[in-house]
Amino acid sequence: MNLSEISFNFKSAIKYLGIGLVVLFILWLLWLLLVFLFGLINPKKIGPDIAFGKLPVPFTANFVPSPNLFSLETPGGVLPIPPTTLKVYKVPNVEGKFTSLENAKKIARSNGLDADPDKISENEWQFTSNKVRARNLKYNIVTGNFVFTYDWVSDPSSLVGIFKTNDAEITKLARSFIKDFNSLKPDLVNGKSRITFWKLAGKDKNQVSSYSDANAVLVEIFRDKLEDKYEVIEGNPDKSSINVLISAAQKTEKKLLELNYTYWHYDKAKIGTYPPKTPLKALDDLKKGNGYAVIGGSEVFDYVEIAKISLAYLNPITEVRYFQPIYVFEGDGLVKGVRKSFVAYVSAISSNYQQ
Repeated sequence: MNLSEISFNFKSAIKYLGIGLVVLFILWLLWLLLVFLFGLINPKKIGPDIAFGKLPVPFTANFVPSPNLFSLETPGGVLPIPPTTLKVYKVPNVEGKFTSLENAKKIARSNGLDADPDKISENEWQFTSNKVRARNLKYNIVTGNFVFTYDWVSDPSSLVGIFKTNDAEITKLARSFIKDFNSLKPDLVNGKSRITFWKLAGKDKNQVSSYSDANAVLVEIFRDKLEDKYEVIEGNPDKSSINVLISAAQKTEKKLLELNYTYWHYDKAKIGTYPPKTPLKALDDLKKGNGYAVIGGSEVFDYVEIAKISLAYLNPITEVRYFQPIYVFEGDGLVKGVRKSFVAYVSAISSNYQQ
């Protein structure tokens, strides 16, 4: 074999090697495409991790077992379809810090409560004002929850005035009062609100129909939706755990009559996933008395028609360990010939993973 033949054979080998590498590269790309398409058609199922073990039921059942009381009357018989897993959020343990009382004093002073505080209990302190005796603040230095009141009975002038506002402005003012106490959390900024009108006179408090009839307005602030789709439901649907009573008084220092604030954090970084109950299983639990009736619980119904079932999260009103999903059953029924509303909560977590 001469030099020219060797050169020809070498070039041929390089050519076929190049062709082979291109073919292998194309086959590799096709394989990746097939794997991707297979993943889209048959996505990998991720099961629940049960990160927190068995969970406590998020409420105390208060409903008497009534197997024949309920009938489903949802539009078209449609029921919500739960996801394959539901998230449960850890509620951080609340612990006082060395600076907790000092921080509370700063918040109190910035809101005109300048007197030395009185200790009510290990965690709760009471703040008053040397200048305006009607002002009072009970503040939990560990949780940051508090109740502010202005004694309008001892200062009737705080109720004198005419409202010149609208719902948007009064809600903005309510949030500004919450912010003054360093308590306007992110999910309270865009959450829903509810407004009711009140006529106060001495110790009497009567609901009225409009701003023109009222000398006080109650603004209830609710938490924003969780994951942009689940309502955060109050334990007491008649009143938010964060609510602000605002006077029609013209003087700014007399406008805030009450501010009730109870808020429990949940940790979005500490999540467990759990299998859900079906809506029908939740209804069966309600029939067995494993539910919490928040409206109509004390009534003796002849029957109850459930018109709506939805998934939500329960906003705790007392300290709990977990932020949990629930089913909300809404409807009405007959009580001695009168139709009355009924609302109840049932845990949405599979009973196999509840204590």
